[in-house]
Amino acid sequence: MVDFARLRDLRIEALRESAQEFYDFASWLDHNQQLIRVDARALTVTGQWDGPSAKATLARYRGLDEVFEGGKTELRAICAILRDAADDIGGAKKRLTDAIADARAHELTVGNDGSLTWGPLEQQGHQPDPQDIEAHTNRMRGLAEEFRHRFASALDDATDADARAASALTGDIGADGTSFNANAVGGGELPDSIRAAELAKRVDSLTPEEVEELRNLLHGNEKSSIFATNLLNTLGPEGLLHLETDVVNKGRNGTGVDIPESTIAELRAIQDSLGANLATATRSTERPHVTQTWIDGLKAAGRESYELRDIPTHHLAGYQLIGNWLHRGDWDTRFLADVGKDMVAFDRDGYHPHEPVPLTSDRFPVLAAAMGPDGHDLDQLSGLMHALGRDPSAAEQVFDPKSGDNLHYLMKRRDWGNETGPGSPADLFGQAFEAAATGHPAGATAGGAHTEAGARIFADAMHTVGQEGPGGHFADYRDSVTNAVASYMPDIHNELRNDRAGGSPGPDPLFPNSGEARAAFLGGTPDHDLIRTMAVLAEDPGAFRRMADAEHAFIAVGLERISTGNPPAGISADQHLADSAQVVGMLDEVRTEAMRHQQVVADEEYNDRTTWTGKGAANVVAGAVKTSPLPTMVAEPLSRVVTLTADYAAQNSQVDTSAQADREIADQHAWGRGYMQQIAADWAHTHGRDDELPGYDTTSNINFTVGKDRAREAMGRP
Repeated sequence: MVDFARLRDLRIEALRESAQEFYDFASWLDHNQQLIRVDARALTVTGQWDGPSAKATLARYRGLDEVFEGGKTELRAICAILRDAADDIGGAKKRLTDAIADARAHELTVGNDGSLTWGPLEQQGHQPDPQDIEAHTNRMRGLAEEFRHRFASALDDATDADARAASALTGDIGADGTSFNANAVGGGELPDSIRAAELAKRVDSLTPEEVEELRNLLHGNEKSSIFATNLLNTLGPEGLLHLETDVVNKGRNGTGVDIPESTIAELRAIQDSLGANLATATRSTERPHVTQTWIDGLKAAGRESYELRDIPTHHLAGYQLIGNWLHRGDWDTRFLADVGKDMVAFDRDGYHPHEPVPLTSDRFPVLAAAMGPDGHDLDQLSGLMHALGRDPSAAEQVFDPKSGDNLHYLMKRRDWGNETGPGSPADLFGQAFEAAATGHPAGATAGGAHTEAGARIFADAMHTVGQEGPGGHFADYRDSVTNAVASYMPDIHNELRNDRAGGSPGPDPLFPNSGEARAAFLGGTPDHDLIRTMAVLAEDPGAFRRMADAEHAFIAVGLERISTGNPPAGISADQHLADSAQVVGMLDEVRTEAMRHQQVVADEEYNDRTTWTGKGAANVVAGAVKTSPLPTMVAEPLSRVVTLTADYAAQNSQVDTSAQADREIADQHAWGRGYMQQIAADWAHTHGRDDELPGYDTTSNINFTVGKDRAREAMGRP
């Protein structure tokens, strides 16, 4: 490990000077080699030297020429290695130097060992308060942690570069001190890729030192398109997946092979770096990059089976290995969309990723570590969805209904396995859907505008849930769908408002110059689909609040637009409030429906448990009576009494929380109506229209009720 002080004080110029000396030595050899060749040629061609001695001497000259040639190759290789090391270590030194300067600028004292300390809070004319001292300490502690991380990152990079240079020098110079190495490779991206490919082809037999060398080569060059492209072209698509399988197999435990934990850590790092190199080599904006033919070969290899050495033997599809890599990194949109569509097609063809390999971290620690503590992430679409959630453009291409029904398959028919909660495959699908629909990465609040494809995806999802109900894993991606609904609330508002805009893809009536594509909702009664979908979402109070907040924001922005004195033709504050009151009334009703549904379901579940508990107790007690030494004539009536008693107890334990739900629903209604009254009052007061407020109140109340009625109609309730 390169230590802090050594890297801080290192003279990178010394490395470059050493490299230049080796280059100059090679040039000197080349000059003298040419002189010898000229002299030998002149003597023999002119006939001045002939006979056995001349032939013997010429043979020695040829041998010397080979020595000179080997010397030039080795010396130039050493020069290249040292220059490459100077670049890499110099970059690490600069990052460390910058971090030290930044730390000092933040009033941190940097020790010779990289330790960080800070002084007390300066007095501002009085003794600092304890709260101020604590805040200062917490702030400085956080800054120190940040800079420790930056120091450690620079030291790690320098250590890796040093190790790569040492390995390359050992390989090129060799152990033979009596001759030059005419096959020396040198340093730099291309030679490093040659070394990495050679090591990769014999992963199973690598020593721990060679495993570390391979890790350093892959990690140190993973951003280099020259390195990554040459490596992948050398391995080929199937070779890459075989390499990943070999890495997993080398890291196996519990099969009679004891692998040191340090080697396991190196193998895990190799896994990550292979994915990073694949991302680099497939980036279409880089030069060079792998060809489309190579990518087509990878898609074919993804459908093949790869053997894991286990007892009994198990297999993974290539796409499961590729999917694991997709969890990390910055992937090219074109590559991700191309491979992603084929991965979904492969999944639809019937490959069931939840069946074949019951991995544990003990048996396959490398695969398990990369895929989760229990090796659960064998679902090839999980990694794909994770990557699509970071790339809206690629997600659009995979989900666009115009190109097929992938979205419907993933929402309604696809088995997402048993895992639930954040980070589960279904949750990651939700993130991919959110990115595709909204135009920005999942979880972000800003990004690209709504596109035609994104609007189609959103409208199709609303239609699917509204017509067919939510899928089995909907709860895992409810938050992502809610985020998309909030993003499209202006379109939803215009669909649900009084005059039923019909999902017109034209400009927004209030903001005709927004430039965003509008969702054209599907079906004969698209407002019904929307209301039913929002009712499912509203079962989560947080989801309802996000939808309501988005609608409230649109109402407020619309009122401000109208108040500028230049509203769009035919739109007045009175009309906007009326339309908005209907939409808020619908939102209020879908939340009411969700609250009522949850109350009924919760009561039924509780009562079912109570009934079965009572029956279970009856069976246990009655059975005990029957097996007791009591006479049969006495035991049988006692059993019936026990059963009747248990049933009566169960019936009297039944709950009905409908009254409580009614109170909560009444509060919800009051909140919805109150919001419309409040926003109308605030707007009227701000713009000097208080005299118009009674009319606004009447309009809002009437239309709020109309909206609730329309929502009940859509949900099939009286």
